[in-house]
Amino acid sequence: MQSRIGVLSDVHGSLLPLELGYATLQRAGVDRIVCAGDVASFGPDPDACVAFLRAHEVATVAGNHDLTMCRPLDVPEEATEREREILQVTAWSQRQLSSESLAWLAHLPLELRLDDGFVCLHAAPGDVNQVVGPGDPKPFPAGARVVCAGHLHQPYVAEVGDRIWANAGSVSRPTDGDPRGAIAIATLRSDRWQVAIERLELPLDSLCERIRASGMPFATRVCETQRAASWW
Repeated sequence: MQSRIGVLSDVHGSLLPLELGYATLQRAGVDRIVCAGDVASFGPDPDACVAFLRAHEVATVAGNHDLTMCRPLDVPEEATEREREILQVTAWSQRQLSSESLAWLAHLPLELRLDDGFVCLHAAPGDVNQVVGPGDPKPFPAGARVVCAGHLHQPYVAEVGDRIWANAGSVSRPTDGDPRGAIAIATLRSDRWQVAIERLELPLDSLCERIRASGMPFATRVCETQRAASWW
């Protein structure tokens, strides 16, 4: 038996990288494409990204930003200037979403399970905020043979005995100093899973033009972090 599953993650409201990642996975001949969450915040095209995933029937799990989009945003009194700026960008993203898009985000599952022990989730089982880095213990959910996650924006593949924990990185906003986006392909062949990471050359000039034209706050700063492959 052979199966190939393409994984996109951490789209963050940026349609050009999403389209590029999806097209790359299609050309690779995967059997199915899934998304590990954080769909709509922090990029110039929040609503269009939701629409794209819905139109292409990409099974998607909820990320921490997806859940944030679906609730009122409060600025804590003790928030730092950095945190206040990030919240302003997040609030702008939220305002761009239609009621239909918000409803879709609100009903995303926390976990997606496919045949032969494949599990897609955003960060960790039952926790959309937990960071599971390359050197951290891997919290495999029951029955999982391979886990494909996101959240970290830094792709890696870790083999733990006969199981694999992979982070697909971010298709649009890497934070590992490499400005290329990332996608993952999980392949089941002869009852054994393998996961490969592929980096994508993003159209940074076009992407930054789109960010500046969107009206989002701190657009210059967002472009700087996009080119530097850092978060904020």
